[in-house]
Amino acid sequence: MSAVAIIQARYRLLIAALRVFHDPAFIRRDGLTFCNQAAARVAELLGYPGLNGLLAATQHTLARSSKSFFQVEAYVAAQLADLGVLVLAFWSAPPAGHVVVILPGAPVWSDKWGAASPLCMDIGANHTLGRCTAWAFKEQPEYFALERTMPWAH
Repeated sequence: MSAVAIIQARYRLLIAALRVFHDPAFIRRDGLTFCNQAAARVAELLGYPGLNGLLAATQHTLARSSKSFFQVEAYVAAQLADLGVLVLAFWSAPPAGHVVVILPGAPVWSDKWGAASPLCMDIGANHTLGRCTAWAFKEQPEYFALERTMPWAH
């Protein structure tokens, strides 16, 4: 795996996240948020359409059961995003839950959780880019990496 491949993967991830973040279709309106659709769109831009049409809780269930995803710890999630791997953070609560896209960058320490908190794109009530997951979730989420987006998997 070359440095060029890693840089290209990181830029693909960032460009996909920025395109979705600035798309007016994903901005909160009428009390509705679009975190699931935003995460699905980023995944689709990176070549994985399997999250389309699913609520965040269903996406979470899919990530837990699919061989395409594997669960990682928060600090590893940040390291993988730095390599351009698509990592999603989920918290499920009936009926929908919440999902964010992990962004490249060093995680920050969360006093709230006493653990690392990766940077993310949060298309929820907050609609933020580059804040840590401790701002996006009330409780620690679960992190899942999409194997096919790993630069060394090609």
